[in-house]
Amino acid sequence: MAEGHDRDANDAGDGVARFESTQRLDPDAFNHAKSRLDGGYECAVAALLTDADGRVLLVCEDGRWSLPGGEVGGDQSREAALRDAVAATTGLELTVGSLVAVNDVTLTDGDRETSLAFEIYDGEIAAGEPEPARASVTAAAWHDEVPAATVDRDVIDELR
Repeated sequence: MAEGHDRDANDAGDGVARFESTQRLDPDAFNHAKSRLDGGYECAVAALLTDADGRVLLVCEDGRWSLPGGEVGGDQSREAALRDAVAATTGLELTVGSLVAVNDVTLTDGDRETSLAFEIYDGEIAAGEPEPARASVTAAAWHDEVPAATVDRDVIDELR
């Protein structure tokens, strides 16, 4: 579980927002993340989806809200990974849009650290209400305000 988060943002002039952040993890969460990264997953992808009322779609896992998304590994494309992850966490079909942001995240646990790129895409979803489609997802819902217990809350707020 993340205990802290720091962020810096800039734009490289290509219309893609660039963020750098640090997330301090407990030892178990760090070991899990490190083993996934060492096991070959390339990066993480997420969908920044808003509706006509400006609400953002978030999912809740392990008591924390986040953008729907997942990891990219093997020979899977980022678009396919993102479509699969959105379907698995919200039950909704996604049409992937453009890359809107990259968050280079450094994960730390004391003196240990590892890093990964977290790519955020916009897109459109098919009509319907979000419903958790994976056992680990306890909720999937539209939010007017980004809840305090949200991973990368400041990044999401800045991108909206």
